[in-house]
Amino acid sequence: MEPCHDPVVFAPFPHPAAWHPRPAGRSVVVGDYEGFVHFLSREDGTVLARMKTDGSAISAAPVIAGQTLVVQTRDGDVYGFVPN
Repeated sequence: MEPCHDPVVFAPFPHPAAWHPRPAGRSVVVGDYEGFVHFLSREDGTVLARMKTDGSAISAAPVIAGQTLVVQTRDGDVYGFVPN
């Protein structure tokens, strides 16, 4: 496997609370300080998808509610995603 140098995925995250991985379907999901939610392959870590929220940091670990992954941003917005 080749190392990935994608700065969005491997940049230092200054807000540790925004970097809690959560397994979801075939993905591992992490949020970052710029409000992106990254869906990484559980098999090899490749980026499967990247979703943008309101631009503020993901403020807590993602939560699974049924089939929906729920994230909240520092600005208080709540987003729901259904991973594959």
